[in-house]
Amino acid sequence: MADEAKKSRIFHPLAMRIVCIEILAMLVCTIIISLISISMYKHSVFSSIGKNDGILAVNMLKCYKEENEEEQDSINWIPEGTAQELLDWNTEASHVLYFLFDTEGNCVICSKQVNCEKAKIHLDDSALQIMQKDGKYLSDTLAMLNPEENHPMISKGSVISFLEPDGTTTNYYLFSNTVTSVMDAFVIRIWMFGLLCCIVLSGILIGVTVFFLNRHQKPLEQMMRIAQQCAKGNYTEHLNPGRFEEPSYEAMTYSINELAYAAENAENQRKQFVSNVSHELRTPMTIISGYVDGMLDGTVPKNKRGQYLSIVSQEMQRLKILISSMLNLTRFDNGTIQIHYQLFPIQDLVFRTILMFESRLEKRHITLVGLDSEPVQVWGDPDLIGQVIYNLFENAVKFVNTGGTITFTFTEESKNTILTIRNTGAGISKEELPKIFERFYKSDDSRSHDKTGLGIGLDITKHIIRLHKAQIFVSSEEGEYTEFSIHLPKKEKLEVPHINHTEENPKETM
Repeated sequence: MADEAKKSRIFHPLAMRIVCIEILAMLVCTIIISLISISMYKHSVFSSIGKNDGILAVNMLKCYKEENEEEQDSINWIPEGTAQELLDWNTEASHVLYFLFDTEGNCVICSKQVNCEKAKIHLDDSALQIMQKDGKYLSDTLAMLNPEENHPMISKGSVISFLEPDGTTTNYYLFSNTVTSVMDAFVIRIWMFGLLCCIVLSGILIGVTVFFLNRHQKPLEQMMRIAQQCAKGNYTEHLNPGRFEEPSYEAMTYSINELAYAAENAENQRKQFVSNVSHELRTPMTIISGYVDGMLDGTVPKNKRGQYLSIVSQEMQRLKILISSMLNLTRFDNGTIQIHYQLFPIQDLVFRTILMFESRLEKRHITLVGLDSEPVQVWGDPDLIGQVIYNLFENAVKFVNTGGTITFTFTEESKNTILTIRNTGAGISKEELPKIFERFYKSDDSRSHDKTGLGIGLDITKHIIRLHKAQIFVSSEEGEYTEFSIHLPKKEKLEVPHINHTEENPKETM
């Protein structure tokens, strides 16, 4: 498995692209450097040839002057051997063949090492024209000076002016032929050396690239493996940010760990939600099934059927509200829920909600206070406001102490209609205040007499309050009470919604 992972890193498309770019870059650099080196070498060779030619020309002029001073006759200076000796000596010293032409292109004298008769050597018209026009000539093509020479040579020509005793000037063209085999061999060595350097440096560069790719790929593979484990539902493995040197990898590690923690939390919430829903549905359905079966088989006396049918009706209402809550939760998330405003008395919703909890209230001897107030009209959606009242009252029943009191207060103000539901009981600490409206959050069950609930009641309440552009306030004192206060704006005084916590000790009653 490790070998396959290493092979995948080496032959990864990104790695292959980088390697190809590196090889291409090294090849281009090698070609450029080789061409520059060859150009510099040729320039050095040509400069050296020109320097040698210049020295030979100076020596020839010097000897010519000395001969003139002694003999006062320059006619026999060239053929008699002094110039010949200079050419031969320079040819032996530098392995360069020398030729001296007159202005007509006829060879006057040449190095004795030339394997051709002097009479056969003639300066061609193109070279002659260049010399007459520019006074210099340079070529590295086939030797045009020696018809019997078929190897490439460097031919360089320059003008030598001899001052005759009578004051006139005689011009000659001094040409040199240099064999290019040495230079060609050097050029070949440059290309071979450049190619060797390219191969070696490319190998080193590829090795370094693979090393760093492996170094950077391994953390990515670890991150990918953790992500794949999370995708499979395994959230037990996490990355250690301290193992990664790159700051970007460290930040990615924190992000992946946070994602894993969030996914694990969401999965736990999902499992808890499914468990709670199953329990919430099973309890009323068991009650309904038991009472209905008892009435069908005659176990329940006829005179008590009305009482049991009332209980069945309460449980059916409880199921209806539960299912409606889950559906509304989905609609809130999708943004598809709609509000149907109308004016209605809020006490009617409170009374209908209390009837659903009648048996639980009697069983725990809970006292209700404030229901005899004057009717109060509110502007909103009766179904949604009814769900808010049900959620808040259900929480109050859960967390009220046995023999305790639940108090309702209905207040009319100039801008708002206020409903307050207050229950005595254990209350809750300040630490739980920021969490009370979170989805699936449930407070400490040890303070609740009812262990049921999905943890979505106050989340739904929050959404409904916002849709109505209303406000909800919660306050709590540990060991004393918990109070929720809803401020519903009147029809002509709708305000921007928000949720606010008072400075008192708040508590969620979910």
